[in-house]
Amino acid sequence: MSTTILPPVWPQARQERPTRRQRRLPGADPLLGARLGGRYRLTRPLGRGGMARVYEAEDEVLDRLVAVKVLDATPDAQARERFRREARVAAAFSHRSAVATFDHGEAPGGLLWLAMELCPGRPLSEVLRDAGPLPPARAVFVAAQVLDALHAAHERGIVHRDVKAANIMVEPHGRARVLDFGLAKAFDQCALPECGTLTTAGEILGSPLVMSPEQCLGEPCDARTDVYAAGVLLYQMLAGATPFRGGEAHRLLLLHLTEPPPPLRDVAFGVPAALDAAVLRALEKDPADRWPTALALRDALEAALGVERAPPPAGRRFTITMACGVERRLESLGGAADAWQVRLEDGSVAALDPALLDLTSLR
Repeated sequence: MSTTILPPVWPQARQERPTRRQRRLPGADPLLGARLGGRYRLTRPLGRGGMARVYEAEDEVLDRLVAVKVLDATPDAQARERFRREARVAAAFSHRSAVATFDHGEAPGGLLWLAMELCPGRPLSEVLRDAGPLPPARAVFVAAQVLDALHAAHERGIVHRDVKAANIMVEPHGRARVLDFGLAKAFDQCALPECGTLTTAGEILGSPLVMSPEQCLGEPCDARTDVYAAGVLLYQMLAGATPFRGGEAHRLLLLHLTEPPPPLRDVAFGVPAALDAAVLRALEKDPADRWPTALALRDALEAALGVERAPPPAGRRFTITMACGVERRLESLGGAADAWQVRLEDGSVAALDPALLDLTSLR
């Protein structure tokens, strides 16, 4: 077992909420202070991407803070219906490593919006921008959580289609959460042509940096499409950059279709050969040559680092870091791979889901 202990995740910059006077200044965001759906009052901007703005909002019905994503484009009737349908799918999906979707509707002027769980932390894209490549243990810890969520979605018939660093939130203690389950296709249908996604007659959907070859060709997507994108994400975490980059979107599509990714050992330091091989298999051009499921990729990544999901032998005392960042000293009582039986510090007995643990920290 690796003995890596995750350090605290990067601190969050404090953002002050705009005052009412600031909201009235020329050039101020006209949506600040607006109430959407009769209950969500937008209080401050959290960020924006190629086709949407995200705000912190107060849910005045349930007295809680939420995140509200507002699409910049005004879609046609067909795209609106697709958005509503996909939003309902997203709201029905729940997983500990996915950001929950609560509600959706139309803003003034016909803009579509989506209310989501407000997740503390930062997008993985910002983490990588500021910190550079991640150590293999940390990258696999993040990827395992993402892949667990993807597998659960795939079992529900949901393909994410846009698994990229900007769609992964990293909470302060390292827990990873995936955004926009079930919504990538709906967002693309509503996007403007100049946005950072591609839409051609509703057929080519996704972000060029992470698009699988079948997406580039407008072919049907399945779970292996997300496995490819997860491979790109892993490559980026380990190397500090995606395998294909630079140039215009259509050149990126051509690279995904025709060029093999450079081996990680050539562009990243300290990546074990088995981990390199697991990532490169996820990036195979033919879906049949990739890992067949998100769980198969997760297991291969953990095996490459010597991580096991089976509980430690009964009677062994061990220390491990929880996904929330708390370190615990426990005694193993055996159990199954998905339900460890442990004795806690106070002597009580509990079942522990290994998905809530940083398995790379076990010692």
